[in-house]
Amino acid sequence: MDNVIYIPVNFEEERFEFKGIVQRFGYFYRISVDVQDQIIQFEQDEEGNYRALLKESPIASQIPPITNSLIEAIAKVLTSMT
Repeated sequence: MDNVIYIPVNFEEERFEFKGIVQRFGYFYRISVDVQDQIIQFEQDEEGNYRALLKESPIASQIPPITNSLIEAIAKVLTSMT
């Protein structure tokens, strides 16, 4: 069963709240986060930190890029939530 969570992120002096869906896959889970109409999946590494899994999209050239620092900010919040 998938659970919806909301991820509050302070980034560049603004506060954002991203919707995430927790998806369980056997012994591990991924969190799919909607960031600027793009889905980024996060999963925990061996140290307990979150890493982003990015997929190329056929319409990627039409969507503004997401900065690495925003992805890092989301991962940091996810790590602190667990």
